[in-house]
Amino acid sequence: MASKGGKKAPQKGAGKKNWMKVAIPVFLILIMVLSIFAIFTSPPSDVSDNPVTEIRFNSIVDGLVIVPPGADYVRYADIQSDAGIGDWTMSNLSGSIPDPNTFGGQPQKDLLVNYPEEYFGPFAEQWVSITDFGPKYVIKNPNQTTYQGVPMRAINSLYTYSETRPTVSGRIQNVADMILYWSNPGNRSSYDNYYDLIVQLKGYPVNATDARLAVVGTTSLLNASDRYYAGITPAAEEGKYHYQAVLHFNRTLNETEKQQYKNQYELIGNTIAGFDAYQINYQGDYMILNAKGDLNTCVKDMTDSWRFIKA
Repeated sequence: MASKGGKKAPQKGAGKKNWMKVAIPVFLILIMVLSIFAIFTSPPSDVSDNPVTEIRFNSIVDGLVIVPPGADYVRYADIQSDAGIGDWTMSNLSGSIPDPNTFGGQPQKDLLVNYPEEYFGPFAEQWVSITDFGPKYVIKNPNQTTYQGVPMRAINSLYTYSETRPTVSGRIQNVADMILYWSNPGNRSSYDNYYDLIVQLKGYPVNATDARLAVVGTTSLLNASDRYYAGITPAAEEGKYHYQAVLHFNRTLNETEKQQYKNQYELIGNTIAGFDAYQINYQGDYMILNAKGDLNTCVKDMTDSWRFIKA
């Protein structure tokens, strides 16, 4: 029916249809925008979402970052990258490295982490091993078990290992606690306990991230020290290694005491021990050992002279 002036009268519902023509495209665009925003702001999956999560593990620094705070002894060994260090490690430290026959794989990198008494619970074993068996490693142990919701493989009723990469092994409670820490690490790690030692090597030719055999701890044969770092790194010259250590004193030494330590250790290192070079420097309450020699000379000093490495 025509209206006055010859224009058609608006049909019933036309205004509603016009509104929908505008609203629907706007609504669809809004959904697309929100979807894109969600994709780029979603948090990454953690270990609990993916039990075979890859965790960075290429130096003692990496190792300290991935373990809970409070470790009183941490030893890192890169068994694959240097034949000399690998052979020495498997010959002298094999009792504290996962057995290839038990785990069905050859360790390539290993981190032994020990904590103070009763850290994990009221029992003797306060350690875990964290081991990289290489990219082709496949778990063949069929003895699946679960503890505190963490899936793992049983070695026996007491000892297990995880299904993660790297592999965590040790007493069942300790393995579970480590994996749960990886799922929710917070903002603290054992790196906080030793960071001040590691940064003292800034400006030296090699540092803690380069070391293929390295250790940190709280007790050594130097009673005046309460924490230490020590590491060995292959040098450019064949058969030679850089050897460094940093010790923190538990009190401030006077200049006479510092000179006495310097004279004593440099005399032994440069003459009796047979290093190519052996130098002691100081930086505040830190003593820095910087040396070079063959592998046997370096590891003998780490194990016998200072007791940095415990088997």
